[in-house]
Amino acid sequence: MWDSDLPRPVDGVVEQDVDEGLLLLKENGEYLVLNHTGATVWRALSNAQNVDEIEVELTRMKNAPSRTEIEPLVEKFLVKLRESGFTKA
Repeated sequence: MWDSDLPRPVDGVVEQDVDEGLLLLKENGEYLVLNHTGATVWRALSNAQNVDEIEVELTRMKNAPSRTEIEPLVEKFLVKLRESGFTKA
């Protein structure tokens, strides 16, 4: 689904590290607080990596599940970011 149109962060999103992970704040006041795994995915999107690279990076994290388990979770998270208006195609 994301091979050719990896979502990118929308302009104007402010990032702030917090204890839980990462706070994303849009200009209109909407925000998301991402855990450390979500923050890893977000930063990977900002660095224009593809989904495969993101999934591989996540498998390297301490106590990470298998790639098979990670794939649907990344898909769900990317859909959430898009639906909430934090990313664009």
